[in-house]
Amino acid sequence: MLMIVPSASVKIIASGTTVLAHHPFYHDWESWQRSAPEELEALLTTIEREDIGGVVFISGDLHMGQVRHI
Repeated sequence: MLMIVPSASVKIIASGTTVLAHHPFYHDWESWQRSAPEELEALLTTIEREDIGGVVFISGDLHMGQVRHI
């Protein structure tokens, strides 16, 4: 479920799998780019189209950690 509060300065989107993985197919790890590319594209397109600022993705993977900025 995605709930956006436009007045919030920070919007957090949490996922148990990586959302913005730089190399999503490495070792066949799960990621939105691999498992749900259409949903990822729709989410990112909506954020951009609606000019929603302050979006922070919190996602994880047991194998690696990274901080990414788009």
